[in-house]
Amino acid sequence: MGTLGKTGVKTVKIIHFVFIFMWLGGGIALLLGLFLSHPQNVYEYFMKYRILMIIENYLVIPGAIGNLLLGFVYGFFTKWGFFKHTWLMLKWILTIMVILFGIFFLGPWLTETLEILKPQDPSVLTNEVLHENIKLSKLGSLQVAILLFMVYLSVFKPFKKRKNKQN
Repeated sequence: MGTLGKTGVKTVKIIHFVFIFMWLGGGIALLLGLFLSHPQNVYEYFMKYRILMIIENYLVIPGAIGNLLLGFVYGFFTKWGFFKHTWLMLKWILTIMVILFGIFFLGPWLTETLEILKPQDPSVLTNEVLHENIKLSKLGSLQVAILLFMVYLSVFKPFKKRKNKQN
């Protein structure tokens, strides 16, 4: 397969940075909303989780999908490939893990939390599932920590080049 020229690689890199900012920035915004917002009533809880859902839908998810797709562009159309470097393989593994964790756990917890919160029913604040979801959603901290580690991998490219180069 052909490789991208210098301008193509730079263009992909710029787009990649935008998606990184969306994904990581959105994740940090979610954490700030989770940890720094202290709702006093059911209306405020509903608005808090509605805002978190908007951040998830318009920053985190598009950023994650964009990075995944651009990873394929990098793998197929640049010298980096998929398996040449240990740090790059680790990034692929972590990317897939973080995306799957978001799809199967964090996203559903956030969605269910918002569905439980009915502004017209203050009694929902005693719902045990609601409180469990609120606790579990704070696992997003782990996801952001992994994203920051992936930035570290990209910048410092630790580990030596793999000996048996595939692709």
